[in-house]
Amino acid sequence: MRNIKQYTYHEILNSLLNNADVFAVIEFIKTNQFTDSDINNLKHFLEKNNYNIETLTLFINPPELLKAKKQAFNKHLLFKVASIIILLGFSVFLFMNTSTKNKKNYFVNDEGFSVYMNDARTNHTALFNGMSYYRVGEFEKAIKYFKEVLNNDTANYYKGLCFLKLDKPDSALIDLRRIDKNSEYFNKANYYLAISYLLTNKRDSCISILKSLQFTNQAMQSNRNTILKEVK
Repeated sequence: MRNIKQYTYHEILNSLLNNADVFAVIEFIKTNQFTDSDINNLKHFLEKNNYNIETLTLFINPPELLKAKKQAFNKHLLFKVASIIILLGFSVFLFMNTSTKNKKNYFVNDEGFSVYMNDARTNHTALFNGMSYYRVGEFEKAIKYFKEVLNNDTANYYKGLCFLKLDKPDSALIDLRRIDKNSEYFNKANYYLAISYLLTNKRDSCISILKSLQFTNQAMQSNRNTILKEVK
């Protein structure tokens, strides 16, 4: 049996986006099953889009996001010196006033490469922009675009995560509850639904959800067990 080179998630992504070893990478993806959730989600994305690399590229860097990055870079150059002066003047003040209290973080890393729900009703441009802004941490902008994508589990799930990142668990609850029980997002959505209940002091609802579910994601499962032990 011919050996096929093994690739990490980031090697796969870089190869596809930079047109390097594309055929070998695609063969690797097609002929293997993965426990790594990032690679598995990327595989689903590619399958749903017929391994169209142009679609992948647009998903990662849609024109609007690239334009926003360029504008931000140009603005940065204009006041770079002033920023350095301000930072030097206030660095000690900011350091002394930064809270050292550690807050437990139940968020699990998500590269934002979950299944792309490809149907005629989906607003593809809005979904692409929303996912891209989510990945770079611009959650307000991501929400704006996700709101344009109707009846879509991808948009609802990541919109819920955006609200959680913005410390708006009440809003997150609304979107996470919309995930269909047959959706590939259902398990993860319920994990974050439980976290949302925890953050809104609805502990009984949080515990009820976590007791009813097991998670294949090790970090989620570990957090589940910790919460059930600590939350009374």
